[in-house]
Amino acid sequence: MNNEKHRHALISQLTENQREILFKYYKYRKKNILINDMYRYSEEWELIDFKVNENYRTSCNDNPLYCECGKELKYQYILRSKSKDTIVKLGIEHFKEHSGIPNRIASQVRKNMFLLDDWLDDVLLNHEKFMNDSEYHRKVINMYKEWNTISELDVEEFNSNSSKPITSKNIELINDFKKYSMALPTNIEQKVFALIDYFHRKKYLAYIEELERERRIQREKEQEALRKERELKRQQLLKEAEARNSQKRKIMAKEKTDKMLIAECRVKITKLLDVQNVIDITTIYNECKIEIDELLKSHVNTKIVNDIVNSINRYTMYTVKFQNNKLFKAWTKRF
Repeated sequence: MNNEKHRHALISQLTENQREILFKYYKYRKKNILINDMYRYSEEWELIDFKVNENYRTSCNDNPLYCECGKELKYQYILRSKSKDTIVKLGIEHFKEHSGIPNRIASQVRKNMFLLDDWLDDVLLNHEKFMNDSEYHRKVINMYKEWNTISELDVEEFNSNSSKPITSKNIELINDFKKYSMALPTNIEQKVFALIDYFHRKKYLAYIEELERERRIQREKEQEALRKERELKRQQLLKEAEARNSQKRKIMAKEKTDKMLIAECRVKITKLLDVQNVIDITTIYNECKIEIDELLKSHVNTKIVNDIVNSINRYTMYTVKFQNNKLFKAWTKRF
């Protein structure tokens, strides 16, 4: 951010709750950095607290902070002497002197302080964009809606598959910022979007898997229906074939029976031909009544007569012809 005035202007646009939440995390991060450095490099001094004057060098500077030397401060470090059990309130320069931190480490601390200011500026600029850019505003609102659907187990699953996990402190910050409608720091926002994207992909893959499962079930149903249809057709064809075969067997059996009846008639009529040359139809009927009556059930009389004549001519020594309701012996074959 270009200057303190711009930063203060953005801070002044926040609600009281938003400022409280913002500086809660700002001070926590700064205090955490200092405590870590104090623990490593100073045996005498302990960091008790750290304060920030939001209105430093502005017209609203109602509660200024001061160093023990009287200099007005933006950042005030409150230290306790372990040996003397006394409290001092210092700026960064006197803080270095009292803590005994080497210049190289003090420079690193100062660098960390600047990085922390970058974090503050990042949040403020994101929130400014959130308030003025409708597209980004909608994006953040939707992000928080998605976040509401995420469970602790979801976060654990994401963390196990991500190189940039979401920590418990991140979760606390996200929930606080969401509660007061604030844009997140960029790095945490990216984590949340990565989390949401992870579960969108997971849901999409689950959707594709379910779709494929439904298609597979549908294919199996269609294949089963086709199999049943083919089996039904096969059974129908078998029944039809069986019916045809049965009919064929019946016909063959009837033909065999008819041939046997004709043969019986032939034998009886041949005996008559042995003693006479002409046999009238009445004599033939009386002689073969049982056989002819059975044949008449399925054949007309002319066919019966023709079949008897043909049988006599083929299988006996006689050649006969039927004419004017009489059977005439035409000649006798010589064997």
